[in-house]
Amino acid sequence: MHGEGFLFLDVSRLQRLFSDRQDVILRLVLLGFLLQFLLAFRLFLHPETGFRISLIPLDPEGWEIRALLVTFGMWLMWATLRLERYSLEGIVWGWVLLSTINLNAWQPYFWQFWLIIIFYLLSKKHFITLLLIGQAGFYIWSGLHKLNPFFVSDLTYLLESKMEGGTMQSLSVGVIPILPWLEIAAGSMILWKKTRTIGLLITAGLHVGIAVLMSPVLLDFNHIIVPWNLVLAA
Repeated sequence: MHGEGFLFLDVSRLQRLFSDRQDVILRLVLLGFLLQFLLAFRLFLHPETGFRISLIPLDPEGWEIRALLVTFGMWLMWATLRLERYSLEGIVWGWVLLSTINLNAWQPYFWQFWLIIIFYLLSKKHFITLLLIGQAGFYIWSGLHKLNPFFVSDLTYLLESKMEGGTMQSLSVGVIPILPWLEIAAGSMILWKKTRTIGLLITAGLHVGIAVLMSPVLLDFNHIIVPWNLVLAA
């Protein structure tokens, strides 16, 4: 009986966890944030691996950055398990400070997670609405930003140089010109309730496709953006 009760308690706890959409979304975002941070930590611990722009005159090899990284990592791992408001605020301000030390940290795959946490802190009651508006704006802007010949030519060159000829290469290259329009259409659909499901399915498909394309499965090119795309698809 004791074992059955213990099992029942665990199942009930899991049911409660997954019944709260806000909590599930936030935990996914925090997990993605942690994975991104771990994948990109060399950019901060070893600044010679990337170009650094800092607003604070700290020694890149000094103890300050290492201490900040350790503290930030502890905040993030703790908040992944316990979602008290002050720990989330610690993540927000910790990332602001870390990004001030290195402005290159403000990549889409970091600031988008950061912004989702901000939405949660602003209003838990309207979190889903803020998230939908934010994501719709992100896709529309991303699509508009890609409406230039350089996006098509550069990505086509990358795929052709990294992928062997065949059906997969032809399919991938053929999709490039319509990617901007897909993002703009999906972002617009998210804003309208009647087309929201279709828009979300399109964006989920795009994210999964990008993650697979950039992962070791195909190009093995940019691992940092893989968790970001998978979390957004989820």
